[in-house]
Amino acid sequence: ASLGRSPDGQDTNNNAVDFAEFASPTPGETNGGGPPEPTIYDCGELQLDDLNGEPLHTGEYIQVTAVAIVANGVFDTSGTNFYIQDDFGGVNIHNFDLNMTIAEGDCVTVLGTLGHYNGLTQVDDPYLDYTNHGPGTMPDPILLTTQVVNEYGEQYEGTLARLEGCEITGGDPWPTSGNNANILISDGSGNCTMRIDKDTNIDEWTGPTEAFNLVGIITQYDYTSPYEEGYQISPRSQDDFTPYTAVHEAETNVVQEFQLLPTYPNPFNPSTTISFLLPVGAENLRLSIYDVTGRLINVLRDAPTNPGNYSINWNAASLTSGTYFVRLEADNVVVTRTAVLIK
Repeated sequence: ASLGRSPDGQDTNNNAVDFAEFASPTPGETNGGGPPEPTIYDCGELQLDDLNGEPLHTGEYIQVTAVAIVANGVFDTSGTNFYIQDDFGGVNIHNFDLNMTIAEGDCVTVLGTLGHYNGLTQVDDPYLDYTNHGPGTMPDPILLTTQVVNEYGEQYEGTLARLEGCEITGGDPWPTSGNNANILISDGSGNCTMRIDKDTNIDEWTGPTEAFNLVGIITQYDYTSPYEEGYQISPRSQDDFTPYTAVHEAETNVVQEFQLLPTYPNPFNPSTTISFLLPVGAENLRLSIYDVTGRLINVLRDAPTNPGNYSINWNAASLTSGTYFVRLEADNVVVTRTAVLIK
């Protein structure tokens, strides 16, 4: 409770008479209508979409802590536009007015309201704020193919990815200085779009003349609902392009990190794809599904498995709506993700 002057407003010099007790304000609210108490999420949870491709937590005031995988000012020279990534995914931070001081590799806590722009999940106003904790640990880019970027980009949206052995196959011509471009590239698996942003230094270059490797952030631009297409890879600078060599490809095609990727779609009905990266030496693998009570629902795989990149379809047509846990165990390493079934 709190004290306030009595409604008649008279001053009798007796505080017991002049002031009355009023109900306490709602937690998280301020007299000036400030921000509510934020809900803390990781980047993977922020990327959960509904069946329309919009963030499941749209409109919520959230807090997230992750590492900036691109400096603010690279994709926009004014305001805020950068990406952060943690162990579970990545997300865009965007605002036209607030200019955050963020360097690549900084660990950042961001508070803001979750939404999207043409399918791209964003943290923005109202009440956008941040704390820069200084240098963090940059995540390694995930090795993908151009086909995966084009067809399964939602699983990797907002994260740093690497493509090997790419060639330009079509789309816009290489941009002149001060211009954007959407260029088609392929590593032989199928085309995807490479987005060249005019605010980077890439448009000041003539572009690669031979096969190249590419690092960039997986982004999305889909102006029609449902937001299930328009995935792109967006390089940050000329340094994200390196010459392709067969020797380098042989080294990087070996998966170095054990990863259970976000299921896609999520939420889903009735099936979803579970993808994981299995490193060298992790040959005893079990992939299973549990409900919220801890009851084992299904074992999708339980066998020795060679290293590599795998995708398994899970059909939950016989189950009721709810939250389920995808559990991957390999060589004493256990990783769990959530999947939401909506019927």
